[in-house]
Amino acid sequence: RTAEVRGDPRVVRVLDALAVRRGRETADVAARAGLGVAETSSVLGTLELEGAVARPDGGWVRRPGSR
Repeated sequence: RTAEVRGDPRVVRVLDALAVRRGRETADVAARAGLGVAETSSVLGTLELEGAVARPDGGWVRRPGSR
């Protein structure tokens, strides 16, 4: 399933919109990725389950090596 998710262009856009150290709000990630907030939230949830992103202090960050 991970390979399927990684092949999704929305996933690539969301990962590209995230930083490793600086947390971003969902709306900011959505704007940077060119996606809607609901769609971005869904993608972030999937990526969080996979361990590719985290939300340590309320802002989304990409985990190192998750690209």
